[in-house]
Amino acid sequence: MEIQAQDFYPQIIADLKNQIATLADQKATQSALVALQQNEIKKLEEQLKEAIEKKEEMEKELAAEKAKHAGHVHTKGGNE
Repeated sequence: MEIQAQDFYPQIIADLKNQIATLADQKATQSALVALQQNEIKKLEEQLKEAIEKKEEMEKELAAEKAKHAGHVHTKGGNE
């Protein structure tokens, strides 16, 4: 009994359809992961922005405190 090439076509087509479905699932998974990573990046960028703003605010407060205390520094004079 000789096997004809066309006998394999339905199986080949089914295999190709399965491969396409698998690739589509992989693409969907990758897209979902990219979306999650982008959300995480946005959160981290916002946290970084807040941290920088807080740092700058603290630096201003520190500079103000230093300036305030610089005016109150007592130097040794002749009346001590």
